[in-house]
Amino acid sequence: MHRLPRMVFLGLFAIPLMLAGCGGGTAEKPAARTEKTVTPEQLLQGQWHGQMVLDEEIEKQLPPAQVEKLKAMTMGMEFQPDGKLILAGIKDDGKPYESQAAWKVLEVKDDQITIQSVETSGKATDAVLMFESDDSFLMPLKTEVANLGAMRFERLR
Repeated sequence: MHRLPRMVFLGLFAIPLMLAGCGGGTAEKPAARTEKTVTPEQLLQGQWHGQMVLDEEIEKQLPPAQVEKLKAMTMGMEFQPDGKLILAGIKDDGKPYESQAAWKVLEVKDDQITIQSVETSGKATDAVLMFESDDSFLMPLKTEVANLGAMRFERLR
């Protein structure tokens, strides 16, 4: 029953769309969110993996060994619903680390969420998270001297 209309739909619309998506070009960035279906806290909850992305101009100015060290930096973050944040990764000296903090959302503007993390020592740090999609965001890394680039985070779960 209704088999012919489904076959016509698949043949005329669905299959060409699928084939168009199978091209060999470069991968595009995920589309930005168009509707807000969850709260910022819900969007952040879960495990994220971050990899350093250096600013092209800064990369040209640094020695190759330092660029390699910076690009090797990774960070894992787990935002838990109870306000707990677990940070883990590898520093630029190659040593692993893990720490815990509390987190809260300070501000939401378009696809940017500003959070504050408070370490067990009491040190508070604000961070701007620039969402590319619900499963990807950039966290800019700036120092007193330069804008190094960002950590790009992808959702693990």
